[in-house]
Amino acid sequence: MEKNAEEETILHQIRIDVPRTSPDLPLFQNERIQKALERILYIWSIQHPGCGYVQGLNDLVTPFIVVFLSDYAAAARYDILNIGSFEEKEDIQETTLLLDEDIINKVEADAFWCFSLLLDHLQDHYTRSQPGIHRMVNQLEVIMERIDPKLYEHTKKTQLLFIQFAFRWMNCLLMRELSLKLSLRLFDALFAEASTVDFEQLHVFICVAFLRTWRNQLLKFDFADMVMFLQHLPTQHWTYHEIDMLLQQAFLLKSTFGK
Repeated sequence: MEKNAEEETILHQIRIDVPRTSPDLPLFQNERIQKALERILYIWSIQHPGCGYVQGLNDLVTPFIVVFLSDYAAAARYDILNIGSFEEKEDIQETTLLLDEDIINKVEADAFWCFSLLLDHLQDHYTRSQPGIHRMVNQLEVIMERIDPKLYEHTKKTQLLFIQFAFRWMNCLLMRELSLKLSLRLFDALFAEASTVDFEQLHVFICVAFLRTWRNQLLKFDFADMVMFLQHLPTQHWTYHEIDMLLQQAFLLKSTFGK
């Protein structure tokens, strides 16, 4: 079926972003997985012309692909997140079965359904001008002023705008700040929330706790150092312990300061 100019533009951007998705995981460098990711993003974007494709959506699909593919990987005794390279596996036959076209098709369908359900609650995050993202960034700033005025005043003194670092935190749900393994734990907590309002509010408080994790370092930095630090946060050695502590802090803050 012939595509119009807008559809070609969407597909072109998706094809740029797909190879950049989770570059540290060999799973997402696999051609079949990349094609599945491309189809999920393209079909969702075409079905939602008010949103179209926005960079960052590619990150939000990856947890669903990993979760559903893990069911098949467990049967083959593979750890999807720790696998080195499919080509390095001794048992090539089992590896081929793991990425069999029929399996990929089933994973793709399930991932598309869950991805669509997630975005049904977050659509104004990805419409023109992304008002939902800006709303959450504003909430983050308001809450920080209330519960940590010292750090808040330091951001004002150094002229650091919250949108300069927190936009990505909201747009990608912290997936670019955390490993995919830890992002799955974060998604678990977010999906347990009953409504869109609760989902958004919990994520804002997670970001509050996340920002305050680095407060001692940030209070010593000037504008340039803060921007550099917040763009390259040292979470590469984080484990479930750190993410669970972060979530505990977020739930405590939400119960204390949430509406």
